[in-house]
Amino acid sequence: MIILKGNKIDYLFLLFGLLGLSTMIYSYLSFSLDVISRNSCTINSVISCSSVENSIYSTFLGIKLYYYGMAYFSAIIVLSLLVVKGTVKNIIGYVISLLSIIASIISVYLIYTEIFLLGHMCIVCTLAHVSIFSVLILSVIKFKV
Repeated sequence: MIILKGNKIDYLFLLFGLLGLSTMIYSYLSFSLDVISRNSCTINSVISCSSVENSIYSTFLGIKLYYYGMAYFSAIIVLSLLVVKGTVKNIIGYVISLLSIIASIISVYLIYTEIFLLGHMCIVCTLAHVSIFSVLILSVIKFKV
């Protein structure tokens, strides 16, 4: 039997990790597998996930950004489960904090790219950015980074 020892902040890490992972899986299902319509989150000429996803900025080193997002959010989920389980070591806090700082810097660049270079916003991407910034804020609160 697993005994959970986490507090509310620990569970919020898990919640935002799951929210972010679900947005990445949604992107994968929409744009790689075509299980969900590519236009499902296109609202108008400005709010268009398809325009963002089909841009030259949607890959890094030939890999779609949502794969990196899946890796990041999966790591946050695993690490937050360790925190909730009560196996918090300083190193886990440092890893979560470091990952969130890196992901937040990348998110700032991607938001800039969406607004100023593409002139389009992606709702799914925005949810992922909110999740990333939330994990960063929680790591500052929890681990005093």
